[in-house]
Amino acid sequence: MKKLITLFLALTFLACEDTEFNSPAFEGLLNSEFWDATEMAAIRNDNGSVTINATLGNEIVALRFESATAGTYDLGLNSANVARYAQGEEPIFSTGRERGAGVIVVEEITNTYLTGTFNFQAIQSGTNAETIMQEGTFFQVPFIDLNEVQ
Repeated sequence: MKKLITLFLALTFLACEDTEFNSPAFEGLLNSEFWDATEMAAIRNDNGSVTINATLGNEIVALRFESATAGTYDLGLNSANVARYAQGEEPIFSTGRERGAGVIVVEEITNTYLTGTFNFQAIQSGTNAETIMQEGTFFQVPFIDLNEVQ
């Protein structure tokens, strides 16, 4: 019985560890390295599309998809949906109509935020080098109104 009580107390102690939740969040594995944005925002574009911009230092990941509704948006061949990665002054990696691949899945979209997952393989113009983002998630990324930004 003492062993059972000791085991119960040990499990209770372990269950009380601090757990950190990031809200909002934008993260993934960029070329197999954990990438966690420090700033992120979503914008409703005039044409009805949505753009999410996420930054970490001088790096930026941008996702644009064609409609402000929950759903699956394919990236790459014959797609208006786009994923981009840029670092400083280096040439941009991008998906586009004739290059790259991936998907953006918008699971929840409200008037104030959006949540979902993504992955992409983006190609650098001119060099055909690639960058890969896997296991990407965005959680409660807030919409901003560009008319209110000064």
